[in-house]
Amino acid sequence: MALESTDVGKKTISVTRAIKLDGPGDTKTHKARSISLLSVLADDLTGIDAGLIFPGHDGKHWTRTAYGNWRERVWQPACEEVGIGTITTTKVNGKTKRSYVGATPYDLRHSFASLMFHEQRNPLEIADMMGHSPQVLFSTYAHVIAELRGAAPISAEEQIKAARSSIRDEDA
Repeated sequence: MALESTDVGKKTISVTRAIKLDGPGDTKTHKARSISLLSVLADDLTGIDAGLIFPGHDGKHWTRTAYGNWRERVWQPACEEVGIGTITTTKVNGKTKRSYVGATPYDLRHSFASLMFHEQRNPLEIADMMGHSPQVLFSTYAHVIAELRGAAPISAEEQIKAARSSIRDEDA
C-alpha cells in the first residue's frame, strides 16, 4: 500500500517502505528488496499516475478505517464472487451481524511466492523477493514445496492469464 509509481521499473518493483495503517514506515524486515515484475502485471500498471499506486479516497495513504471499509465493501464480496471467501449474515437481537471467512489481501503475497515456486525459481531468489531468510522461506512454504515436488514448471504469467480468462468466461 506504500508502493509509488517511482518504485515500478521495467522488470522489477522496489519495496523500500510499508504502510502500517497509521502511516508510512519501514518494511517488516527493515530491508529494501526487489521483486520480479511479471509482464502481465506490468501491463496493469501501464499509464498509472505519478504518486501512490493504491491511494486512499483522498489521494493519500490509507487509514485503518478506510482499509477496513475497503476490505468489507470491495475485497470480501469479490472473494465470495470468485469462490475464495464466504460472507454470512445473521440476525442477533434485531441487529444484522456479518462475518467473513476466506482469503485476505495478505494472502496475495503467499500466492506470489507459490507462483514463483511453481515456476521453479531459485529458492534463494524467492526468499530475497519475499524479504525472508531461506530458513523462514522453507518453513513457511514447506507445504507448497512438497505439493509441487516432481511437477513440471509452469509459468506464473500463464497461470495468471488462465485465471483471468476463467473469470471472464464465467462472467460471459
